[in-house]
Amino acid sequence: MRRIFITGLLAALLLATPLVIELLAGEESFGPVGLALDILELLIFAATIAAVSLLTMETRNIKRDQGLLFQNLNETHAENMEWRKASKAQIDGFRGAVQNQFDEWGLTKAEQDITSLILKGCSHKQIAEIRRSTVATVRQQAQSIYRKSKLKNRSELAAYFLDAILEPGPIANGASNLQEDDVLTLR
Repeated sequence: MRRIFITGLLAALLLATPLVIELLAGEESFGPVGLALDILELLIFAATIAAVSLLTMETRNIKRDQGLLFQNLNETHAENMEWRKASKAQIDGFRGAVQNQFDEWGLTKAEQDITSLILKGCSHKQIAEIRRSTVATVRQQAQSIYRKSKLKNRSELAAYFLDAILEPGPIANGASNLQEDDVLTLR
Protein backbone atom coordinates (compact mmCIF):
# COMPACT_ATOMS: atom_id res chain seq x y z
CA MET A 1 0.00 0.00 0.00
CA ARG A 2 2.90 2.33 0.79
CA ARG A 3 4.31 1.71 -2.69
CA ILE A 4 1.03 2.83 -4.26
CA PHE A 5 1.03 6.03 -2.21
CA ILE A 6 4.63 6.81 -3.15
CA THR A 7 3.94 6.11 -6.83
CA GLY A 8 0.87 8.35 -6.78
CA LEU A 9 2.76 11.11 -4.98
CA LEU A 10 5.63 10.92 -7.46
CA ALA A 11 3.18 11.12 -10.36
CA ALA A 12 1.47 14.11 -8.79
CA LEU A 13 4.83 15.88 -8.32
CA LEU A 14 5.82 15.19 -11.92
CA LEU A 15 2.54 16.61 -13.15
CA ALA A 16 2.63 19.56 -10.79
CA THR A 17 6.14 20.59 -11.87
CA PRO A 18 5.07 22.15 -15.22
CA LEU A 19 2.13 23.82 -13.49
CA VAL A 20 4.42 25.39 -10.86
CA ILE A 21 6.93 26.48 -13.53
CA GLU A 22 4.13 28.18 -15.49
CA LEU A 23 2.89 29.93 -12.36
CA LEU A 24 6.39 31.13 -11.42
CA ALA A 25 7.23 32.23 -14.95
CA GLY A 26 4.00 34.15 -15.15
CA GLU A 27 3.58 33.30 -18.80
CA GLU A 28 -0.13 32.66 -18.45
CA SER A 29 -2.56 34.18 -16.12
CA PHE A 30 -4.54 31.55 -14.40
CA GLY A 31 -8.07 32.19 -13.38
CA PRO A 32 -9.77 30.22 -10.67
CA VAL A 33 -11.57 28.01 -13.23
CA GLY A 34 -8.38 27.22 -15.18
CA LEU A 35 -6.50 26.45 -11.97
CA ALA A 36 -9.32 24.22 -10.72
CA LEU A 37 -9.35 22.30 -14.02
CA ASP A 38 -5.57 21.85 -13.93
CA ILE A 39 -5.78 20.54 -10.35
CA LEU A 40 -8.66 18.24 -11.30
CA GLU A 41 -6.61 16.86 -14.22
CA LEU A 42 -3.71 16.34 -11.85
CA LEU A 43 -5.88 14.48 -9.36
CA ILE A 44 -7.42 12.29 -12.06
CA PHE A 45 -4.00 11.43 -13.43
CA ALA A 46 -2.65 10.65 -9.94
CA ALA A 47 -5.69 8.45 -9.24
CA THR A 48 -5.12 6.64 -12.54
CA ILE A 49 -1.47 6.02 -11.67
CA ALA A 50 -2.49 4.72 -8.24
CA ALA A 51 -5.14 2.45 -9.78
CA VAL A 52 -2.69 1.07 -12.34
CA SER A 53 -0.16 0.45 -9.57
CA LEU A 54 -2.78 -1.33 -7.49
CA LEU A 55 -3.88 -3.48 -10.43
CA THR A 56 -0.27 -4.32 -11.23
CA MET A 57 0.33 -5.46 -7.67
CA GLU A 58 -2.89 -7.48 -7.66
CA THR A 59 -1.90 -9.12 -10.96
CA ARG A 60 1.48 -10.07 -9.47
CA ASN A 61 -0.27 -11.57 -6.44
CA ILE A 62 -2.64 -13.54 -8.65
CA LYS A 63 0.24 -14.85 -10.77
CA ARG A 64 2.15 -15.82 -7.62
CA ASP A 65 -0.91 -17.63 -6.23
CA GLN A 66 -1.48 -19.32 -9.59
CA GLY A 67 2.12 -20.51 -9.62
CA LEU A 68 1.71 -21.95 -6.12
CA LEU A 69 -1.51 -23.69 -7.15
CA PHE A 70 0.16 -25.22 -10.20
CA GLN A 71 3.09 -26.33 -8.06
CA ASN A 72 0.71 -27.91 -5.54
CA LEU A 73 -1.26 -29.57 -8.33
CA ASN A 74 1.92 -30.99 -9.87
CA GLU A 75 3.12 -32.29 -6.48
CA THR A 76 -0.27 -33.89 -5.80
CA HIS A 77 -0.31 -35.44 -9.27
CA ALA A 78 3.21 -36.83 -8.75
CA GLU A 79 2.19 -38.29 -5.37
CA ASN A 80 -0.89 -39.83 -6.97
CA MET A 81 1.21 -41.38 -9.75
CA GLU A 82 3.64 -42.81 -7.18
CA TRP A 83 0.74 -44.25 -5.21
CA ARG A 84 -0.75 -45.75 -8.37
CA LYS A 85 2.60 -47.24 -9.33
CA ALA A 86 3.11 -48.74 -5.87
CA SER A 87 -0.49 -50.03 -5.76
CA LYS A 88 -0.80 -51.18 -9.38
CA ALA A 89 -1.36 -54.85 -8.60
CA GLN A 90 -4.02 -54.08 -6.01
CA ILE A 91 -5.71 -51.53 -8.27
CA ASP A 92 -5.76 -53.96 -11.19
CA GLY A 93 -7.15 -56.66 -8.92
CA PHE A 94 -9.85 -54.32 -7.64
CA ARG A 95 -10.77 -53.24 -11.17
CA GLY A 96 -11.09 -56.89 -12.15
CA ALA A 97 -13.29 -57.61 -9.13
CA VAL A 98 -15.50 -54.61 -9.93
CA GLN A 99 -15.82 -55.74 -13.56
CA ASN A 100 -16.73 -59.25 -12.40
CA GLN A 101 -19.45 -57.80 -10.17
CA PHE A 102 -20.79 -55.68 -13.04
CA ASP A 103 -20.94 -58.85 -15.17
CA GLU A 104 -22.64 -60.78 -12.36
CA TRP A 105 -25.30 -58.08 -12.08
CA GLY A 106 -25.78 -58.21 -15.86
CA LEU A 107 -25.07 -54.53 -16.47
CA THR A 108 -24.90 -53.31 -20.06
CA LYS A 109 -21.81 -51.44 -21.23
CA ALA A 110 -23.66 -48.12 -20.84
CA GLU A 111 -24.77 -49.08 -17.32
CA GLN A 112 -21.22 -50.07 -16.44
CA ASP A 113 -19.97 -46.67 -17.62
CA ILE A 114 -22.64 -44.88 -15.62
CA THR A 115 -21.92 -47.01 -12.54
CA SER A 116 -18.23 -46.11 -12.78
CA LEU A 117 -19.08 -42.42 -13.02
CA ILE A 118 -21.48 -42.67 -10.07
CA LEU A 119 -18.74 -44.36 -8.04
CA LYS A 120 -16.40 -41.49 -8.96
CA GLY A 121 -18.94 -39.07 -7.45
CA CYS A 122 -20.46 -37.58 -10.60
CA SER A 123 -24.00 -36.22 -10.48
CA HIS A 124 -26.63 -37.32 -12.98
CA LYS A 125 -26.24 -33.95 -14.73
CA GLN A 126 -22.45 -34.38 -15.00
CA ILE A 127 -22.86 -37.93 -16.30
CA ALA A 128 -25.36 -36.72 -18.91
CA GLU A 129 -22.89 -34.06 -20.08
CA ILE A 130 -20.01 -36.57 -20.24
CA ARG A 131 -22.10 -39.15 -22.13
CA ARG A 132 -23.91 -36.54 -24.25
CA SER A 133 -27.32 -37.75 -23.17
CA THR A 134 -30.16 -36.37 -21.09
CA VAL A 135 -30.43 -36.34 -17.31
CA ALA A 136 -33.66 -38.34 -17.64
CA THR A 137 -31.83 -41.09 -19.54
CA VAL A 138 -29.05 -41.22 -16.96
CA ARG A 139 -31.58 -41.29 -14.11
CA GLN A 140 -33.46 -44.14 -15.83
CA GLN A 141 -30.23 -46.11 -16.34
CA ALA A 142 -29.22 -45.48 -12.71
CA GLN A 143 -32.56 -46.91 -11.56
CA SER A 144 -31.89 -49.97 -13.72
CA ILE A 145 -28.44 -50.33 -12.12
CA TYR A 146 -29.92 -50.14 -8.60
CA ARG A 147 -32.64 -52.66 -9.51
CA LYS A 148 -30.16 -55.15 -11.03
CA SER A 149 -27.73 -54.78 -8.11
CA LYS A 150 -30.54 -54.88 -5.52
CA LEU A 151 -29.16 -51.68 -3.99
CA LYS A 152 -31.25 -48.61 -3.17
CA ASN A 153 -29.09 -45.66 -4.22
CA ARG A 154 -25.61 -44.29 -5.01
CA SER A 155 -24.58 -44.40 -1.35
CA GLU A 156 -25.31 -48.11 -1.09
CA LEU A 157 -23.58 -48.68 -4.44
CA ALA A 158 -20.40 -46.98 -3.22
CA ALA A 159 -20.61 -48.73 0.15
CA TYR A 160 -20.97 -52.08 -1.61
CA PHE A 161 -17.49 -51.75 -3.09
CA LEU A 162 -15.81 -49.76 -0.32
CA ASP A 163 -17.07 -51.95 2.52
CA ALA A 164 -14.70 -54.76 1.61
CA ILE A 165 -11.73 -52.42 1.22
CA LEU A 166 -12.11 -50.05 4.13
CA GLU A 167 -12.28 -51.68 7.51
CA PRO A 168 -13.49 -49.78 10.54
CA GLY A 169 -10.49 -47.93 11.90
CA PRO A 170 -9.67 -45.50 14.63
CA ILE A 171 -11.92 -42.50 14.85
CA ALA A 172 -10.43 -39.10 15.63
CA ASN A 173 -9.41 -38.79 19.29
CA GLY A 174 -9.98 -42.44 20.13
CA ALA A 175 -10.48 -45.95 18.91
CA SER A 176 -13.55 -47.03 17.03
CA ASN A 177 -16.29 -48.74 19.02
CA LEU A 178 -17.39 -50.61 15.92
CA GLN A 179 -17.02 -54.35 15.93
CA GLU A 180 -16.81 -56.48 12.80
CA ASP A 181 -20.43 -57.62 13.34
CA ASP A 182 -21.58 -53.99 13.52
CA VAL A 183 -20.32 -53.15 10.04
CA LEU A 184 -23.09 -52.89 7.50
CA THR A 185 -22.59 -55.40 4.75
CA LEU A 186 -24.70 -55.05 1.67
CA ARG A 187 -24.09 -58.40 0.09
